[in-house]
Amino acid sequence: DGYQKSGKKDERSDRDKFKEYLELGSIESIVELLEKEMHEASENLNFEKASELRDRIFELKEL
Repeated sequence: DGYQKSGKKDERSDRDKFKEYLELGSIESIVELLEKEMHEASENLNFEKASELRDRIFELKEL
């Protein structure tokens, strides 16, 4: 049950982050923000999130 609550909280924060990305406008700005989040996740030993962010960054750079 605690896992579900955590997931819902993460979904909301992901939506907020997505809105922030859209406000940044450029892909370069979005990539910079995602790279910062990726490094923070890695420093916090959240390697799964870091790898997901790495994949998003790669996809954006391919655009």
